[in-house]
Amino acid sequence: MMYPFGGMFLYFIFTILVFVALFVILRHFVLWYWKINSIETLLEEIRDTLQNGGKPSTKTMECPFCNKFTQIDSTFCSHCGKNISKDI
Repeated sequence: MMYPFGGMFLYFIFTILVFVALFVILRHFVLWYWKINSIETLLEEIRDTLQNGGKPSTKTMECPFCNKFTQIDSTFCSHCGKNISKDI
């Protein structure tokens, strides 16, 4: 099938693909820069805590050094920065 404008159609498709790629890359950078992903994780943790009646969700553990709750799969405490991994 021949397009009436030939190269114009391919140029249009290529331009759209470039804009979509730039959007995805810039969106990822902006989310990283403003720490949106970590804020979203914290908000989900707060929601889960409130739904559990004030008890922390099962995705957290208590730091043995500062007694604050941090992610269960983290190596270092997000509050005091000490090593809390079980592989010590």
